[in-house]
Amino acid sequence: INGQPIQTDLNHPSRTAVDFNFDVWVANRAFGGQASATKIANSIDDCIDRNGSGVIDTSQDQDGDGQITLDCDGDGHPDDLSTVCTNGLPPEFLGLDDECVLFTVNYGSNDAVGRSICLDAGDPYSGGSGNAWVGTFSLSPNVFYKLDGTTGAILDQVTLPAGMRVYGCTVDRQGILWATDLVNAHITYFDTGNTTRMGPLLSPPWSSSGAFYGICTDGQANIWLGGWSTYDVFRYRPDRTSFDSLDDGVWTRIHTSEEGVIQHTRGIAADLRGWVWVASTNGYIVRLPGGIQDGDWTWAQVAAQGAMRIDLNLGGGMIGVGLDFDGNVWGMSYNASTATKIDLDSAGNPVDLTNNVYVVPVGLNPYTYSDFTGYGLRNFTRPRGTYTYLMEGCGEDLDTHWLRVEWNATTPQGTAVKVRVRTGDDPQNMGQWFGYWEDSPADLTASPIGPVWPDPARYIQVEFELTSQEQTDTPILHDFNLVWDCESPNPE
Repeated sequence: INGQPIQTDLNHPSRTAVDFNFDVWVANRAFGGQASATKIANSIDDCIDRNGSGVIDTSQDQDGDGQITLDCDGDGHPDDLSTVCTNGLPPEFLGLDDECVLFTVNYGSNDAVGRSICLDAGDPYSGGSGNAWVGTFSLSPNVFYKLDGTTGAILDQVTLPAGMRVYGCTVDRQGILWATDLVNAHITYFDTGNTTRMGPLLSPPWSSSGAFYGICTDGQANIWLGGWSTYDVFRYRPDRTSFDSLDDGVWTRIHTSEEGVIQHTRGIAADLRGWVWVASTNGYIVRLPGGIQDGDWTWAQVAAQGAMRIDLNLGGGMIGVGLDFDGNVWGMSYNASTATKIDLDSAGNPVDLTNNVYVVPVGLNPYTYSDFTGYGLRNFTRPRGTYTYLMEGCGEDLDTHWLRVEWNATTPQGTAVKVRVRTGDDPQNMGQWFGYWEDSPADLTASPIGPVWPDPARYIQVEFELTSQEQTDTPILHDFNLVWDCESPNPE
């Protein structure tokens, strides 16, 4: 897709982003070659039977050891579907034959180096899985490309200010994409909804700020940055009066190196409890208070406000940090090739660092520090909640034809309520999702979204999604109604 043939080796995959379907996007740096982005399906129901075999061929653990072996026949080359393994089992790694790898999309010219990827809230704001934004690192000037969240087609491109070498990005709840630069201590931004609106290069007021690394947004739409060469962490609080005032914000710096332990601060992620989590390259995870007042803070000062260093050597090259949807924190170690989970309580404190730290072996040298769980996307880029209900229709003796979903909701400006449905005869094995319908009533019998299948079906599951652009404005689902017909399965 999009130009040159897809490069099949030396892609050097790195940053990842997880969308609203939990599908994963991967940015491929491809040093000296063609940069690209790959999308991989989370659910086997969304994979594509490209070879027409009637089954989905995908990489999976065949011998139960918890890992994917890349070369089961020992020939020095990655396996594919035709590989005959020496252990008599099917190959675990299928390479280009993996049917859950949905597509790969080229962008930029040769040796553009794709070092960043992040997702927006989708088009329109309240719908879709989110479009991917990928930025180049080695062009002059560098460019961001907007990739359709479903097809991968290039929808738009944005030329960045001269001197901006994109290393990471995040999209805030107002649809503003913020990008960081590893080479220089500055950031920039633009409006993903109107890409003609571009901000300037911004730098903190401290002359020794070095360069930036990871980037994230938090619940207050502040921008947080890992401080690479300074060992510090930075926050930029934009003035959100208007787009034109975003550059009138306030910088904050937090020193993390007074104790001589913390090294380069790299990946960074905020949680819903008000903490900000930072990966330190020498194997630590640092917790910082996200609501700290503006200023220049020493470690001792922030420690008095709840900052802490998790004193476990979690593996050298601790590059990435992220939150799961139970609120626990994960760290990604490049040197140890592990992902480490630390259980946290409801206040964000480690539960038991002796018994509740889980180290999971992963692929060789994981190198991702972006929103690799989708936590930031779901909680800060497009805040959302869901309400799901399972309903039995006419019972086992009559056929149920599901006709409509009706609902009443209050939706202030910038909020939305929408619904999707699926049907089936077994609550544990329902059919595919249909939707979303954004206006009541949802006609389940008509195109373009329907008709819903299977029909008839004994059960229906409805899922309402509630979204908001602002924390101060929330939609309300007041009530809903399901309409169906019953008939004999063998009418005379």
